[in-house]
Amino acid sequence: MGFDIANRADLARLTFRAEVDWLKLDITLASASNGPTIQRLAKVTFAKPLDEGDGGAATRFRLTINEPKSWEDVERVLERVAGTRALAAPPTFYAVEVAVDIYSTNLADLASIAARRVQGAKKLCSASRRIAGAVYDETQSAWHVSYPRLRRLMEHGKTVYVGDKNDEVMQRFYVKRDDQQGGSRRTLPQTEWRARSEVRLQAGAMPFASLADARAFNFTALSRPFFAVGIPKPGLDPLRALIADAAPFASDLRLTVAHTKLNDRARYALRELAARMRIPTRRQRRKFGG
Repeated sequence: MGFDIANRADLARLTFRAEVDWLKLDITLASASNGPTIQRLAKVTFAKPLDEGDGGAATRFRLTINEPKSWEDVERVLERVAGTRALAAPPTFYAVEVAVDIYSTNLADLASIAARRVQGAKKLCSASRRIAGAVYDETQSAWHVSYPRLRRLMEHGKTVYVGDKNDEVMQRFYVKRDDQQGGSRRTLPQTEWRARSEVRLQAGAMPFASLADARAFNFTALSRPFFAVGIPKPGLDPLRALIADAAPFASDLRLTVAHTKLNDRARYALRELAARMRIPTRRQRRKFGG
């Protein structure tokens, strides 16, 4: 018998972990500079000018900070910039992407988990739902794709997008088997494969603005709206049970009930993320290794 996300024994052997995938932080300088200079000083992935003038000079920049391990990492970015460029205003967060990963070395199991997280999502942020490959714009609607086909597509590297690029909220569901490093993609070791559920919050949807707000933020606040999953209700008549098991978005049809065990583990992973982000990165290395 194959993997069953509703089976407690199957669920017990999985590892859950939440991550901040990236942050976008807006800074304002007292005097003009340019993107490459600020990127080099801050040691960040990207520094986008927001008020670029002639010659590329700007005073406002949006910094992309990939995979911060703690809020101390963000402080260090600001310290590196402020060491040579005075800040004219307090920095503010513009966007954050948070992921809850479920690890397994079995690709078929991961595809099943990822597809079930889409199908049983208790809340999806938009009616815009697409399936895409490596290129976001090469998409097809996810509305009429059955769960079995969705599982096969995700096993072959497809991603489900909910929401659009410029929306304040967007979700993604996929099996993560590779990663972007230094401008190129690398295949992850099998022990690092995971079924990933992500939410990106930006602009008015940001749950925190300042670094002080971020330190106080409890990531479990994202659990119910974005990471809660349901499974088909017990006791459905045969036809409704078949629909609940096969429909791409069974929660929309009110055919699911909350998967308490899975949701509790996702919430715990988010709670652990909140605690981890408050621990300086150097202390994390001593405590967790790496």
